[in-house]
Amino acid sequence: TAMDTARLFVAIELPEDLCHSLDRRLRLLRQAWPGTCWVQPEALHVTLLFLGDTPLERRGELDEAIGQACRGHAARVCRLGGVGVFPDARRPAVLWVGLDDGGALGRLADDLRRSAARAGFAGDDRPFTPHLTLGRVRRPGRPAAAALDALQRPSYADLGTLAVEQVSLVASTLTPAGPRYSTLRRWPLGAPAGAPEPARA
Repeated sequence: TAMDTARLFVAIELPEDLCHSLDRRLRLLRQAWPGTCWVQPEALHVTLLFLGDTPLERRGELDEAIGQACRGHAARVCRLGGVGVFPDARRPAVLWVGLDDGGALGRLADDLRRSAARAGFAGDDRPFTPHLTLGRVRRPGRPAAAALDALQRPSYADLGTLAVEQVSLVASTLTPAGPRYSTLRRWPLGAPAGAPEPARA
């Protein structure tokens, strides 16, 4: 039943100061894309593995699988920059900020997927593309030229850095106002498997 499962994903959370910095610097982008449901600044994150509805009785097995995957992956700093759309500019559905990680997050995402699969958790098998989702276009269709031009602002080429130091297991609750996120556990990168940090209140 719904009470026995939770909609889960594994992610990298952003520090509050970076979230609000991005919110300020992308204000003109929001004005250029009015028909968009924007992610709230405090909810910005990098999804590494989407698991979907997961039995809560198997949380222990899932925690162990995530901890195993995190072992051997060192903390690193990634650069944020560039704004684009998925799937393409003709019918954009998602606006995003790019993430230059040197391939490290892709390797981490692959290890998470494999470790979860070995434990019997079937996650999303789409290729990993490092990015932050900014918003979802309510009515996908050919956008105005001004909206596409706004993606190319020179100031968006460098939007700061993200220190990737831990991985989080997050529960998502869908509401009419948008998803609400609750962090269940955090694993410091490079820490022994099975030793997650408790979520901060």
